[in-house]
Amino acid sequence: MLARPARPVDVEAICRICSDGWRETYRDLYTEEEIEDVVQRFYTYERVRAEVERPEGWDGWWVAEDEVGAITAAGGGGLTAPGVGEVFVLYADPAVAARARARRSWTR
Repeated sequence: MLARPARPVDVEAICRICSDGWRETYRDLYTEEEIEDVVQRFYTYERVRAEVERPEGWDGWWVAEDEVGAITAAGGGGLTAPGVGEVFVLYADPAVAARARARRSWTR
């Protein structure tokens, strides 16, 4: 597993992982309309690409890639005060997480 700053080529994966992660995380807490509103505000290709290319007010997007180079997680954060950092967003690909849970259940 490798963590690195995101590049423009990663934007589609970031959008997919964060959108799917948001839907998975909040499906029992919010209506589908509320969930899709958040997805459309924060995880569109145009917005994420601009944030990857020119992060303003934070340190930008980071991704984790597996041994074959597939993006498996995305997140970002920044300094909120001198010496204080905060993670603003962090999602693992729900499909990858589900495979890992299934693999663990078979090995018990």
